Amino acid sequence: MASQPSSALADLSESLDPLNSPATVSRVTGVSVNTLAYWRCTGKGIPFVKMGRIVRYKRDDVLAYIQDHTFTSSSAARTSKEETA
Repeated sequence: MASQPSSALADLSESLDPLNSPATVSRVTGVSVNTLAYWRCTGKGIPFVKMGRIVRYKRDDVLAYIQDHTFTSSSAARTSKEETA
């Protein structure tokens, strides 16, 4: 069963463009567009590309964010959150 997460990420990778809109990233991650905007303002969350007024997220950055926030237990997630605080 260890191949499921990587398989899911591979499937997700195929569905993402090289550069993705906040709406697409929101749909994929479940993080609201407003939260993504807040993270951009505060320097948190997923790295982004800004070209004029257009904001995009690189596929690899979105996948890395998902991978970095994948845990096997809630205590592991809690420990990770405490380490980054």
